[in-house]
Amino acid sequence: MEESKRNNLGIVRFILALVVFVAHFLELGQITDLAFLRPWAKSFLAVQLFFMLSGYFSVSSFEKSKGTTAFYMKRFFRIYPAYFFVVFISFLLLSLISTLDLTSYFSSSATWKYLGANLLFANFLAPVLPGVFDHNHLPYINGSLWTLKIEVAYFLFVPVIFFARKHIGKWPVSVGLIVISLLYAFLLEKVFLGHGIWIKQLPGQLHWFAFGLMAFDLRDKIFRINSWVYFAALIALCVLHYWWTPLLFVIAIALVFGIGLKLPSYKISNWMGNVSYSFYLIHFPVIQVGVALGLIVNNNGLSFLGCLIVILALSSFIYRCVERPLMIKKQ
Repeated sequence: MEESKRNNLGIVRFILALVVFVAHFLELGQITDLAFLRPWAKSFLAVQLFFMLSGYFSVSSFEKSKGTTAFYMKRFFRIYPAYFFVVFISFLLLSLISTLDLTSYFSSSATWKYLGANLLFANFLAPVLPGVFDHNHLPYINGSLWTLKIEVAYFLFVPVIFFARKHIGKWPVSVGLIVISLLYAFLLEKVFLGHGIWIKQLPGQLHWFAFGLMAFDLRDKIFRINSWVYFAALIALCVLHYWWTPLLFVIAIALVFGIGLKLPSYKISNWMGNVSYSFYLIHFPVIQVGVALGLIVNNNGLSFLGCLIVILALSSFIYRCVERPLMIKKQ
């Protein structure tokens, strides 16, 4: 997830995290006075674009690593410390707002199941804590964590994919991954009648990772595309964002790399990229706490602004005190 100082992909990652935050804020808080944001709060699209960027950064990171072990070590210390911190601190501090007393909370098997499952990226096995957020619109502790197991699976397979790219070819591998992923999704949707929850898992999301691989291979050509193409994409997004989903996806991909690679690089991109991961990890439980305490209500955006400031402060703290000290920058 390290990005070059010559691009703005950090800004893109932060924008995608912000889109997910807006979607969750409106849904969890049942907020209606910011309804004008709802058409833009397409969290699932933002998550898929995150998967695409994972493909882009994974190839770059693997190429710079001195072997598979070094790559895995960098990935582990970039992802897991902040993840562990958010899961553990949620498990610990949410005991204070549970309807159970502390003794009952910490003696409950559900409490320890939550901690164990989530520390192993298995949020789907234990998404709730006993007595916590029972009266919220949704009771989940952190509905954003489901994506992390997919990210980890991507990273585990990167050496295999890189080996295949080297011996079979870059384009056959990328196209093959896209075909496998889309065929899997088609079979689930048309032959087995739905099962959308499985389409959201691997290999159903593998084509987005492959798009990132292709973008990495085409990065020089992307940079040479006339800036007016990206400006036209931005106009199209403003006009068509609520119409045809496939077109929206194409426009969004164009804007990701238009903003990331074509705009003059800005120093703030590094900061935004650095805190985007912790922002993504922490925003859901912060919103849920605000809802549980009655702090997030329809008040013309004041609770939105306050919640955003709190999340930004926590994100910066997690990056500086948890993530950065444990990063492996060169190996």
